[in-house]
Amino acid sequence: KVHYKNTTNVQIPNVTILANIDDAYIDIKTLSVQWGVIDGRTNSIIWNPVSVPELAVLDPKEEGVVSFSATVKQGFLPKRFSDKNLTVAARTRITAVAAPESLSGLPLESEDTVSVKINTQFSFNEKAYFQDGLLQNTGPLPPTVGQRTTFGVSWQLSSTINDVDGIEVSAKVPPNVEWTGRVYPQDANITYDPNTGIILWKPGKVFAGTGILISPARVDFQLAFTPALVHIGQVINLVSGAALEATDTFTGTKMERQVSSVNTDLLN
Repeated sequence: KVHYKNTTNVQIPNVTILANIDDAYIDIKTLSVQWGVIDGRTNSIIWNPVSVPELAVLDPKEEGVVSFSATVKQGFLPKRFSDKNLTVAARTRITAVAAPESLSGLPLESEDTVSVKINTQFSFNEKAYFQDGLLQNTGPLPPTVGQRTTFGVSWQLSSTINDVDGIEVSAKVPPNVEWTGRVYPQDANITYDPNTGIILWKPGKVFAGTGILISPARVDFQLAFTPALVHIGQVINLVSGAALEATDTFTGTKMERQVSSVNTDLLN
C-alpha cells in the first residue's frame, strides 16, 4: 500500500505517483495494480489523474491510498552460501507537475522505500525403510507372527535462503511398538518417553542452503514390532504423523510442518 497526503494548506494539482520494483525475486507476470498502469519498459507503476481522478487536485491535508501486489518467484534455490536473507525492495515517489504560486521554490516531491523480507522454503521429509538406510534392520519382511522385525525411520530437514531455529519435531509410538534405542547419529538430540510414547527431536539451527549446498539435517531411529495372531492381514502403524514447529530467523515467521504416519507397508 502506498499512502499519500498533501501536507500543505493549499491545493496541489496534477499529482503523479511512481513505484519502481526490484524484480530480482518477483514474478513480474503476477504484478497486480489497483487503478494504476504498468510501464513494461521499466517495470514501474504509474498512478496519475488519468487513472486516479483524485490526483487531479489534492486538497489541503487530503490523503489516500493506492496499492499493488506481486508474487515471489517460486523455487528460488541458493547457488552459494551468501544467497540468504533476501528482500524485495519497492521505491515510490510522488511529484506534482506544477507547483501552486504560493509554494513556488519549494520541492513538491517525496520518496520512500520499503523492503519486504522473503520467507525461506523449509522442507520436512520422512523416509521409512527396512534396508538401504543408515540403520541395519533385522527380522522377517513381511512381518511374521511371533517374530521381531525392526524398521528404520529417517527425518530430514532442508532450508533454502534463511536460517531456521527453534525446531521441535514430535511423534508418538503406539504401545505395541518398541523403541529400540538405536539412533544415527548417536549424539542426535532425540529422546523417547516410554510413559507417553512421544519421540522428541531438537536438531538445533538449520542453516540456509541445508539440503541444497550441504546435506539435509537428518536423524534416523529404529522401531521394532512383533506381530500377534490378531495382526494377520493388517497394516500396523509404527509411529504417528510427525509434527514440526520452527521459526524463520530472518522474517520471524512461525512455521508448522507435518508428515504422514509410518506403517509396516513402508509405502515411501
